[in-house]
Amino acid sequence: MFDAVGLGVFGVSGTLKSLAYGLSLLPAAVLGVVTGVGGGVLRDMIAREVPALVRPDAELYAVPAIAGTIAVVYWPGSAVWAAVFIVVFRLVALARHWHAPTAFILGQWPSRSAPNRPC
Repeated sequence: MFDAVGLGVFGVSGTLKSLAYGLSLLPAAVLGVVTGVGGGVLRDMIAREVPALVRPDAELYAVPAIAGTIAVVYWPGSAVWAAVFIVVFRLVALARHWHAPTAFILGQWPSRSAPNRPC
């Protein structure tokens, strides 16, 4: 819960701050995503865990931040709604175990227990 709130708040605030300093749209969105996911990555590194951002079995982490920061870049007045969207998207991804597609080794098909099976 707190991770999702941090992802939303820091992703949106990083995007708004970068827009305020005159960055163009794409760098502002990228900086917002990096700001949002950076706290979770730092938390996992301090706890000596593999960051959720790079674990193939972890639920969606950067995708909600990307979607929310793109919304803020194009509609800066929607910052509060974008933060709420990021939080809700992340919480739903956690509850429903949504995963991003993963790569597999050529010649080996993924098993049924792989995290990228369809919902």
